[in-house]
Order: sequence, then structure tokens, then C-alpha cells
Amino acid sequence: MTLDGEVSVDHGTTIRRGSTIRGPVVIGKNCEIGPETYIGPYTSIGDGVVIRGGEVENSIAGALTSYAFDKTLSHSVPISQCTTVSLHSHRSA
Repeated sequence: MTLDGEVSVDHGTTIRRGSTIRGPVVIGKNCEIGPETYIGPYTSIGDGVVIRGGEVENSIAGALTSYAFDKTLSHSVPISQCTTVSLHSHRSA
């Protein structure tokens, strides 16, 4: 885990192996970040958010939102509570 710059992490949040967080970033309480996840500058993550894989930057993740992806989410608009976002690349054989 690597933290760089101004990073605020509230209590109960877990940051898993291989994750990098580059501030300024604010992460709420009881979140799960990673493994192998990049959180970039100017990102705000609400309480209870789960982000697994991929990259998030210049974004707002609403409370109780779950992300599982292997792409980049950037310059996103706020997402309402209890939403699941799954973005995976489809690779052809």
C-alpha cells in the first residue's frame, strides 16, 4: 500500500495490498479499497464504499456504492447510494 500527498482515511476503512492512493483524496468510514487499486487526486469516497481493482480519479463515489472493474473511472459525477458499478474489458481470444 502506498499513500502519497494529502490523504484522509476515516476509521474502519481497509486498504488492501498493491493499492496506491495519491492525494488530495478523502475516504469515508468503513470502506474497502483494493487489492491492486489506484485512487488518484481530487477524489472523494463516501462511507461504506467498496472499490476493487481499476483506477478512480477526479471523481466522487457516493456512500454505499460498490465498484469492481479493471479500467479507469475519471471525472465522474456523483453516484447515488446502493449502486453497483462493474466495468471490465472484454478480451477476445
